[in-house]
Amino acid sequence: MAKKLDSAKKNKILTATLIFVFLFAKGLLEFSRLGKLQVKYIVFVGLTCVALMAFIYVYILPSLMKKIDGKSIVGIVALVHLFMLNISEELIGYNELIYLAGVSIALLLAQNLWALIAASALSIAVAIRFDHAAVAYMPALMSVAAVSFAPLFKKEKPLSKKKAKKVVAPEPAQDNKKEKIIFLACQAVMLATMIFVVYRRRHTVVAMNLKYNYKFYIIPVLICILFAVFAIIAIKSKRTWVETAGYIIPVACLVPAAFSDYYVAVNFGFSLLLMLFMMCGKECLVKEKSDQIFALVSEKINKKSEEEEN
Repeated sequence: MAKKLDSAKKNKILTATLIFVFLFAKGLLEFSRLGKLQVKYIVFVGLTCVALMAFIYVYILPSLMKKIDGKSIVGIVALVHLFMLNISEELIGYNELIYLAGVSIALLLAQNLWALIAASALSIAVAIRFDHAAVAYMPALMSVAAVSFAPLFKKEKPLSKKKAKKVVAPEPAQDNKKEKIIFLACQAVMLATMIFVVYRRRHTVVAMNLKYNYKFYIIPVLICILFAVFAIIAIKSKRTWVETAGYIIPVACLVPAAFSDYYVAVNFGFSLLLMLFMMCGKECLVKEKSDQIFALVSEKINKKSEEEEN
């Protein structure tokens, strides 16, 4: 058992190293194509790759190395999107590196309640100086945080009279009042920041973007349609209002984020992929549905292969 764990750890480190090298080399290649391969950009690419690899190592790699399911498939799609679109000649630049580092760090911090405070502060700092990055990743950050901490707002169903009699001494339900206040305060700060950024960037949403850059809007639009469906299901199945809000936020931010400059649309799409990936690992509606769909598809593929063999 110890040998297997040690082998898995070595494989994970080796895979992470290879991905880091590939990311770093791809970044330098794209800068060289633009004639901007300077020392400062080499340093920026290296730092961005470190931030990206922290997220990939902690979340994506463990999923890919366990089993193939809905979550791991979304992870693969996110990595392909990163290599093919985000780190490309069309987008690569200082602003793009800021966004990639920002989304990686922010989503890492979104998993812990106290770290969420730091994520909120980071979002304000990014919004002031790099509003394009904030508008691209903040909806995903708010949604991931909402789904992560939705259990705090879950109300326990009252026991029936028969079950209540069987319970000798029911434990008092945890209030979580302090945690709820911290979470809601962080969300309020990020929402206010997002409104400020959208107002400041209101002139970037123009019809010409749709006409000439429509291909960059396909992924964010499809994911937002998916989350609109999740929101409807969440309302019908009486999920907590916080979890439901987590599905509504990216849809509400679709126009200012996706239908802006083409590079913001690409980045918004990548943020949504990371958001979808993380939600597939939470105890939420997204995980339930992704598991059901993947199980159904796997069953059909297995049946088809068995029929072909027979």
